[in-house]
Amino acid sequence: MLRLQEGMYSVYLKDWIQVFPKTQIILVSFEHYIKNKGPTMSAIFSFLELDPAPEKVLQKLGEKAPANTQNADVYNVVGSMLPKTRKLLEDFYKPFQDELFNLIESGAFVLAKDVIKPS
Repeated sequence: MLRLQEGMYSVYLKDWIQVFPKTQIILVSFEHYIKNKGPTMSAIFSFLELDPAPEKVLQKLGEKAPANTQNADVYNVVGSMLPKTRKLLEDFYKPFQDELFNLIESGAFVLAKDVIKPS
């Protein structure tokens, strides 16, 4: 099933900033989270003014595999995406990506990568 709306982050972010000030929203890129799970979660806990997560919890998070990765069996049955399909999707998402980058570059958002404390 194709769920196009899930990649339209700018639409959701614009809704959120109608309700909350930008300084109350922390943005975390999936790629950054995957590479820095423990520090990213610590930064999020701190941002939310929660007590720090126990080291055991952060360690378990670091061991978990991402939940939204492709199942290898499905990939083997279906195969890779056709170049024509990839281009169609890239063209579809481009305006939403551009809008998201413009929203982020407009400033005032808290970016998780900027609040991670050095180890």
